[in-house]
Amino acid sequence: MKKYIFIDTNLYKSVFLNIELRIKILSKLKKLSEGNYEILVPQQILDEINRNRYSHWFEKKNTNKIRSLNTLKESLSTKNEFSSLNTPLLIKQIEKVIKKLEKEDFDSQKKITSIKTNDFLKDLAAISIIIPDSLEILQATQLRTIKGNPPFDKDANEKNCDRYIWESLLYFFLKNEIKKPSLLLFTMNYNDWCIARDDKYYIHPFLVDEFKQKNIGNVKFFNDLSNLPEVSLKEQEEIKAVENNIEEKQKIENIKLKIADKLRTSPSWGNSDKIFNFVMPYIDKFDSGVISDILQASIDNSNYSFGPYNQVLDASEAKNFFSKLYKRSKEIEFPAEQWKKFYLSMNSDEQKHYYSLREDMEKNGMKFDFSELNFLKPEDIPF
Repeated sequence: MKKYIFIDTNLYKSVFLNIELRIKILSKLKKLSEGNYEILVPQQILDEINRNRYSHWFEKKNTNKIRSLNTLKESLSTKNEFSSLNTPLLIKQIEKVIKKLEKEDFDSQKKITSIKTNDFLKDLAAISIIIPDSLEILQATQLRTIKGNPPFDKDANEKNCDRYIWESLLYFFLKNEIKKPSLLLFTMNYNDWCIARDDKYYIHPFLVDEFKQKNIGNVKFFNDLSNLPEVSLKEQEEIKAVENNIEEKQKIENIKLKIADKLRTSPSWGNSDKIFNFVMPYIDKFDSGVISDILQASIDNSNYSFGPYNQVLDASEAKNFFSKLYKRSKEIEFPAEQWKKFYLSMNSDEQKHYYSLREDMEKNGMKFDFSELNFLKPEDIPF
């Protein structure tokens, strides 16, 4: 039985983001191609890799942070409500952080679009069988779409990329009259290729049956590159470690990118608590831009709430979350002025609930005028 390997686009992302993994995977694929395996790469995969690496694979992850810091800088420059002798120094610090973030984005883009990554694509093509586009594949994809057969990959642009990829694989085996092939299919796109059962993912049975019927062969599914054949236990651990590190970093960046919008539109206290519990382990990874966005989004939630209450500030886990967020902001010297603005945006009950924040700010030199406070203690009244 001839053996073939297909790797979906989503798994190439980690390869492009990490040079160490790129070298390991290319070396392993080369050894496999020189042995009993053929590496199949539909043209669609090459197109997706090239499209993605010039767009969202190197997403300017610092865009929101830079925008928030620019807004803060503008606020400090034009408004007098929080002005102090430290304002010019704060502005210089913010400008320094902005330049650092811009350089990070530039370096990220340069890394994933460099000559070295072009060489990887050339090396991959040299050891693989490239399945070219064809009218037959296109027509088969259109029929599969009409019939509603998996893979279920209808994106926002009405494209059916995974269906086209699957038809490319079928076309290759049928055109070349390959009998009883064994296909190892690697993907992390569970929604399109798989079904869930007992908290595990399995390739869709429809695809398994179809492959048997058309090619009298079998297809097996794997979700990470450490499962490539003939990989030693040591190599598996090394590849898995790199993949896990990349996956964790991507998870953190995804949290940092989305948390503000999630909180801004949170419809209930329960939903906000779920968000807080999910992200609290990652607070120590938050930077000034993320903290700034969270504070503003939490204030903005009142505009999205269906009821009279803020669904973020009044949630059960909110005080614990903001206490930890405040601690993190002090560690990275986040401007206390923004915490003051955050506190002053609250109503009387909320200011009373979060009084410990104000108390700590005052201990660190922040002044509050009784006329701007909604919650007052007897000692706040100057007469």
